[in-house]
Amino acid sequence: MKANKTRILYLDIAKIIGILLVIFGHTNFINPVPEIQSVKYIIYTFHMPLFLFISGLVYATYVKDTPYLSFVKHKTLRLMVPYLVVSIILITVKLLTPANTMTVNPVTTYSYLHIFYKAEAGYFLWFLWVLWIMFLIIPFFRTKRARIYLLLFFAGLAILPVDFPTIICLDSLKRYGLYFVLGCIAIDQTKVFEYLMSKRLLTSAIFLISISAYIMFPDTIMNGIAQCVLPFAGTLLILQVSRAVSAPIQSSVPTFVVLASSSMFFIYLFHTIFMGVAYYLLYKSGIATTESTLLSIFCNVAIICTGFLCPLALYHILEKHPTPINRLLAVPYRKEPLTRTIDSSTTRFQ
Repeated sequence: MKANKTRILYLDIAKIIGILLVIFGHTNFINPVPEIQSVKYIIYTFHMPLFLFISGLVYATYVKDTPYLSFVKHKTLRLMVPYLVVSIILITVKLLTPANTMTVNPVTTYSYLHIFYKAEAGYFLWFLWVLWIMFLIIPFFRTKRARIYLLLFFAGLAILPVDFPTIICLDSLKRYGLYFVLGCIAIDQTKVFEYLMSKRLLTSAIFLISISAYIMFPDTIMNGIAQCVLPFAGTLLILQVSRAVSAPIQSSVPTFVVLASSSMFFIYLFHTIFMGVAYYLLYKSGIATTESTLLSIFCNVAIICTGFLCPLALYHILEKHPTPINRLLAVPYRKEPLTRTIDSSTTRFQ
């Protein structure tokens, strides 16, 4: 299914940055300053377009002539089975929690049935539905011209002034599908993509101007334009920064990058559960109820670190000690640790 098993270093760095932005965006900060919400809104404009763009780019780079049914089976086992397992865990935890009705996505016992056609256990799980649907569609668009037509189709859907239903997250597919296709086209149009990647100063300027317009002109056409520009500028800027960061470490990739990049999907699935546990413990201990600014900062940092490091640790425990749950959560068994060998010509490591 894949052309080779090497990874693209700067994309792995981009995914690490992206998952940290996701965790930051999902953090209910203790004693937050007013500006935090504005920062979250800005992050929301581009962090998921980033992941979908990378997914499309990786698909176009590696996936070749694989039989359609085999490909769909692989992606279903890789995406939808873990989705169902995590949804069941999330619903069960919420139902056993007295504060279920106070959560952002409260659930009922009927939610166990609803997860088969919508992301009811947690809104963030829409990403798995959209990614799976895109993997069902994209194999039928193999040529450069066909993918351009598909991009135009999803661009048209995105601007269509019609609300799509939440069934199988069609509303999110309407909004985000074009970014996956754009990632595929970035490989088809390598010269154009590399040209854009070289314009870091221009991208930074557009990104900062868009942020300024987004904040300073709410409920205006300038704000609307900024919301349209930020997903593209933010995605491109993160990729540019990631490539710049990857350049000096090509000869010796830090172990952390290798470990973290291989567990991004698992972290995405479980970060909210571990963050919820951290909230509970901090409030139960009384630390989170303090008026101290320093303690509030400590709590917020602890929650963010818990959302990242605990799923990361669990993933690598599971991959070294295989259990029946590994297959359900798409965690591979590795007899040997990941190596850090670099192919400097491609910025990929084994």
